[in-house]
Amino acid sequence: MREPEELWAALPGELRTEIDNLLAEGHTLHAILALREKSGLTPAPGITEGQGLVGFRNGDLHERGLLKPPPEVTVAGMLAAVAEQNLSPLAVEIIWDGDSRGWIPTLCVVVARPEHELVPLGMFPPYVGRTQPTEEASEKGQALAAALGVPFYFPLRDRPDIDQPHWWDRPGA
Repeated sequence: MREPEELWAALPGELRTEIDNLLAEGHTLHAILALREKSGLTPAPGITEGQGLVGFRNGDLHERGLLKPPPEVTVAGMLAAVAEQNLSPLAVEIIWDGDSRGWIPTLCVVVARPEHELVPLGMFPPYVGRTQPTEEASEKGQALAAALGVPFYFPLRDRPDIDQPHWWDRPGA
């Protein structure tokens, strides 16, 4: 496996520009795809090499002020989404999801359709400018729950797990 610096140096200039432009807009997967499809290297870079290169380039792009942060998740925006989708929340719950950047707190409302279902309203992925995604998600989740007049549930705040218990699984539910 090649080191990110070595891989970057081996890429054609046009592809390096394309990758940087994709990353600056937050299109991580498209950047890795472009690397894999257009590098001209044998063997073609794998996903792990692509992830390493993304981390390497994101650091440089951040230092130069070229990374576009993800859209801010606001309580007002989530309230509007609840109204637009005509949802009747029973609770606000934060679940864990994950991707190549790590664990992502995802803020959802619990609805009954007729079974309990989670409707995602906002994701809080880590990025260079967001140092406390779990705390941000928790604060906004509590504010959303208060505005909706429903309980807030975040059972595994310090231990990410995609198989966490849900609001409807709690004792006495």
